[in-house]
Amino acid sequence: MRSYLCVKTVALFLLLSFSVIGLGQSPVIEITGADEALAANIRGHLSIHGEACDTPMARLERLRGQVRENASRAGQALGYYQLSSEPRFSAGDSCWHLVLVITPGERVRVHEVSIHLSESYEKNLLFQEILALLGLEKGQGLTSTVSAKLGLDTVAFSGGTIIGIVPWDSENT
Repeated sequence: MRSYLCVKTVALFLLLSFSVIGLGQSPVIEITGADEALAANIRGHLSIHGEACDTPMARLERLRGQVRENASRAGQALGYYQLSSEPRFSAGDSCWHLVLVITPGERVRVHEVSIHLSESYEKNLLFQEILALLGLEKGQGLTSTVSAKLGLDTVAFSGGTIIGIVPWDSENT
């Protein structure tokens, strides 16, 4: 009977301890210099959310490159290919803080839609319907959604021209 009470007391103590430890403690992440959509996308791409409140500043400073990479990837998904970011960590009262200063640069927009096809595809009515459904228009922001609609694995720039790399499909060769 006595050991049962001891186990019960220890379990209750641990339960109360764990519920008090996590109360109200979470990192504060502030994103400046980005519009609402870009800031939300950056926040969604940040992998630093998993760091505990008591993470040493030295470790957080080592994660600056990862934060920059996450912000860059989030920007590219919305057409900001020249985005730069400056993460600034500081210690708070109960948890660390991150101020992420964003300079998005000019958003890449479609200037001209010019798709070149081999003769066999040019006259294919089904392919022409698919191109019409893409809805690419001048001035439209280039996003990862547009790249995905085009079936491009990689988008690169060369002298202001977007070069898409289409995945190899051995069944259609």
